[in-house]
Amino acid sequence: MAEVERGMDVAEMKRLLTKSKSEPVNAAVGLDGKNAVMMLHKMKQPKAVSKELEGKFKGMKNPRWGTAFVDIDDDPKLVILTLNKTASGMGNKLKKTLKGTGFSKVRIKLEDGTIDEDVGEEDEEEEENDAQPNRPPQEQEPQPVAAKGPNDEGSAQTQGGTPASETAQNETGQPEQEAEQFDPSALTQRLTGLVKTMMQVIKDDPSRADVLKDLATKAQAAIKAGTENDATAAVDALASSLMNGRPGETNDVDANAQSGPTAQPGPTAQGTPNGAEASNTPNDASTAAAKPNGAAAPNAAVLQKSRAAWVAARKRIEDEIGKLHEAMSKHYDGHGFGADLDKVFQSKVEPILSSLDHSLASKLDEVGKSTDPAQHQKLVGEAKGIILQYENFLANDSLIPQLDSNPFVPLQIQKTLTATLEALKKSVR
Repeated sequence: MAEVERGMDVAEMKRLLTKSKSEPVNAAVGLDGKNAVMMLHKMKQPKAVSKELEGKFKGMKNPRWGTAFVDIDDDPKLVILTLNKTASGMGNKLKKTLKGTGFSKVRIKLEDGTIDEDVGEEDEEEEENDAQPNRPPQEQEPQPVAAKGPNDEGSAQTQGGTPASETAQNETGQPEQEAEQFDPSALTQRLTGLVKTMMQVIKDDPSRADVLKDLATKAQAAIKAGTENDATAAVDALASSLMNGRPGETNDVDANAQSGPTAQPGPTAQGTPNGAEASNTPNDASTAAAKPNGAAAPNAAVLQKSRAAWVAARKRIEDEIGKLHEAMSKHYDGHGFGADLDKVFQSKVEPILSSLDHSLASKLDEVGKSTDPAQHQKLVGEAKGIILQYENFLANDSLIPQLDSNPFVPLQIQKTLTATLEALKKSVR
């Protein structure tokens, strides 16, 4: 079988995706004929990565760019791509592109958090089953076949002497074809309306983002799986969390969705396979998920703003370093050492971003969710320890002043991060 064209070396792809476990890497994807191609880069801006990929594959279609991220704590095999536009239908192809990297699942998200596509390992099993007719006859599973008469060549294959049309029935006695008549369009439309509401809720209260987006992701996956009971329960769970997480709200949270027998949050008519129901009571599991540790810390809003300030400052520095890399690449284009320039950036500049990482943002999340006073103070101390660690790095790294004074792109790494950390020391308490 011919080697699948990926867009970049598989070992390098694996290396960058492994690094993305600590922070996202910039990414670009597209379609080259029947294959999906992908290119990842630590420094270059996503749009620049896309242009490079388009240059490598002249006839590439549907270019998309954004970031790639692997959450090792949630699912170490899942690559989450956050892209600038919808890329529906590209997930399965990208899954093939990832073969050999150790990552076997793909989730495509849009910048607003909407799940565009979710492809798991089970899809690969289906592809292998489809390929079985090409195996030698002796390797295929034997299928009992009843004797055929001279006019039976076009008849359906029988199993154990029973016509296939009779064996393809579910426990209720109805043919399987009827059992698979689940139409996901109504639930999909309802979920779309809930996601719109969810984005406004997250805008008003960013601390709820992780829980709500996780519920939306599970609802999307359940709809895609095609099991009506599970899909309905998952969508109900999101609706219930949106409603119960905001005192005084009514079921109007579902107003953007197309209503039907299951449009209102609460117990489903059919329930889940194990008999569990999505409830509107205060003890509802989805309500508990929305507030993992009970009431938030008294200064949760300040801590959330502090976290956002660090993430924004770090992103600004990352973007500026990416622009410096682009400017230097253009300046030295044609000089024959573009690859050496990439290596210099990877060996010299990447350690700066690795040292000034996302651990402070994660710690501030913990502080904001802590309800026990003693634990809260302990976490505050840990957060301030990380801030001190960052300040020491900024004061002692000799490369940062050189980057700030470079002749290509004006940078203010030292000034920007020092000022941000100084403000955080005052607000984190």
